[in-house]
Amino acid sequence: MGLSLFSCSKKEKAVTDHSEPRTVLKLTPSTNNPRNSEGDFINLKDGRIIFVYTHFIGESTSDNAPAVLAQRYSDNGGITWTKEDEFIIPNEGGMNVMSVSLLRLQNGDIALFYLLKNSTIDCTPLMRISKDEAKSWGDAIPIITDKKGYFVLNTVNETIGNTSVTYAFEVRTDKLISTGKVTFVKLVGNKKAKI
Repeated sequence: MGLSLFSCSKKEKAVTDHSEPRTVLKLTPSTNNPRNSEGDFINLKDGRIIFVYTHFIGESTSDNAPAVLAQRYSDNGGITWTKEDEFIIPNEGGMNVMSVSLLRLQNGDIALFYLLKNSTIDCTPLMRISKDEAKSWGDAIPIITDKKGYFVLNTVNETIGNTSVTYAFEVRTDKLISTGKVTFVKLVGNKKAKI
C-alpha cells in the first residue's frame, strides 16, 4: 500500500499554473517497505513543511506489522519533497509505532503524538517534544498512565487556543470489542490534566 500527497495550493498555481490537484509525493512500497500510512504535517518556523508518517518495514502490510516513524521535508510549500526517508522514531513497540499527529504548542515547541503498539490489547499513546523545530525529539512521555488497554489517539486544536488531546479507550478481548468514552486532556507544558 502506497501513500500519495496531493496539492492544489495557491503557491503551486503561481509556480506551475495547475488548477487541479496533482500528486506531489508518492511513497511507493518497496523491498523491506511494504506500506506507508498515517501521517501528519506541520509548518516549521523557517518556512519548510515537515511530513511525519508510519513507515512499515519487513514483508507484512498488517496494522500489527513492524513500523518506524519517518519524515520528509518540503521547502517550497509542498510542491516537492526530500527524496530520502529520515527515520526519527525506531520501532519501540512489541509490534510497532504508528498513527502520527503533530501539534504546535503555545510555547512554540512541536509535540509529536503516536501510538506504541505492543499487542492487540496493549496500545498506548505517547508524546515527544521538539524544542528545535523537529531536528530532535525528547524522551517519550506516556499520555495515559492510570489504565492499561488499547487506546487510539487524535489531536484537536480548540478555537480558544488551548491545546487538547482526545483519546478513545477501547477494550479488546477474544470475543468482544467495546469502546469507552472520549476523554479530553489539556496539555500545559509537559504536564497533563483531565478536563
